[in-house]
Amino acid sequence: MKRKDLLILLWVYPIYLFGQAQERTLASQISQVTVFLNSAQIQRTTTYSLPMGESILTFSKLSPYIDKNSIQVQGEGAFTLVSVSHELNYLDSLERRQELVDLQSRQKGLKKDSVRIESLRKVYQREEQMLLKNQVLAGSQTGLDLQTLAEAIDYQRKQMREVLLQQDTYTEELDAIQKKQTQLRKQLNSLREEKEEPTGEITIKVRTKTSTQATFSLSYVVANAGWFSRYNVRVDDISQPLRLEHKAQVFQQTGEDW
Repeated sequence: MKRKDLLILLWVYPIYLFGQAQERTLASQISQVTVFLNSAQIQRTTTYSLPMGESILTFSKLSPYIDKNSIQVQGEGAFTLVSVSHELNYLDSLERRQELVDLQSRQKGLKKDSVRIESLRKVYQREEQMLLKNQVLAGSQTGLDLQTLAEAIDYQRKQMREVLLQQDTYTEELDAIQKKQTQLRKQLNSLREEKEEPTGEITIKVRTKTSTQATFSLSYVVANAGWFSRYNVRVDDISQPLRLEHKAQVFQQTGEDW
């Protein structure tokens, strides 16, 4: 009876593993771009070690202007391509909003730190002024003996050194905070300038009987890209024929960097 149960478990376990589709997000690189008059074709490539069974692989952070009818997926390796799908991901824009909130919160925290440290620095600046006044008073006291005067001067010197060093420390801290505030302002301005648009995602499902290394090539056509003609007329000498140069000016606002 125990042997029979063991055999059943050995048969069921591989089937269980084979039925669990593993989901992964692929990092891909643009390998080629072909620009047309009013669109562009982008080609991406990547490699991935496929485990046995079904895998759901997603190409993320793509252009939101993909023509879904133009999507083509090719691959090299011992696997079967089961399906290809396209959708828009609106979570990235929500993540940008959250990043904006986080940066604003950090900005407020730095402002509080700046006010606190500036207040402490002012306290030591006032103490410095008091020590300077005490030096004047001590110098005007002609009835003090030399030892007492020397002790008073030594005490004031130590206090003044401590006060000045502490002021320098607070000044350095304020300078560091100002640098961080400048960096945060740049990040905030950059995020505010970005349009809150979704990103494109292409998801493929593949199946393999054994673990294998696979190479994927993904291509698709996007809008918001193209080119237009530009002409330059050059004349070296009025007695010579003119030279007409034809150039293509490329433009793209696809949401991808190329």
